[in-house]
Amino acid sequence: MATGWQKERYGTYLRKIGPGQFQRYNHHLGILSTYTFDHMTGQVGVKQEQRIDDILDWNVKQQNEHRNFAGDGMKQTARIPTVEYWKIMKQGGLEPGKGHDERKFRAIINDRDFSKLKTVSGRV
Repeated sequence: MATGWQKERYGTYLRKIGPGQFQRYNHHLGILSTYTFDHMTGQVGVKQEQRIDDILDWNVKQQNEHRNFAGDGMKQTARIPTVEYWKIMKQGGLEPGKGHDERKFRAIINDRDFSKLKTVSGRV
């Protein structure tokens, strides 16, 4: 991490960027949150952005190392940034909260254009 960042727990980092301003970065989710506090008005502002490249780089590394996390008999096969998840849902005509068509979802994930979303090589 760049200078000024202090490691917190669970993969988050924190730094002060100015009076009443600080940032928190979660490298597991690739989310950078910027918090501001206006002392005159008492208003708090929060801006969040997801750094997709960090997640995609991690996925490719996992594919190349042929490793994935196993626990309770399950293996992680994909790590999908929130923004990309919603794009996939929209593209596949899938409606959140109403279930999804497993075949359609797998077809999208296995598409060459989405290969960096998978943490395993080959087809899911």
